[in-house]
Amino acid sequence: MANLLPPTGQNANSLGPGHRTIAVLYSDQTLDPCQATYADILACFDPFQNIAITHVLLQEQAIGAGVVPQAYLCSAM
Repeated sequence: MANLLPPTGQNANSLGPGHRTIAVLYSDQTLDPCQATYADILACFDPFQNIAITHVLLQEQAIGAGVVPQAYLCSAM
């Protein structure tokens, strides 16, 4: 349920210490878990660098993971 309390001295800033606006929160470099090294992560999704797996292997991975949450990116290239 949403916080319906009017802003007071105690609950006026729900962003945390030092973050007065959303823009300041998102520009805080200390909160970036990747430390701005996204090239390595994005390379994993490059279809020219990674061979597409077969539908059989994809099915084995999906079924064999059990109850672990999963997400799949698909390309129709």
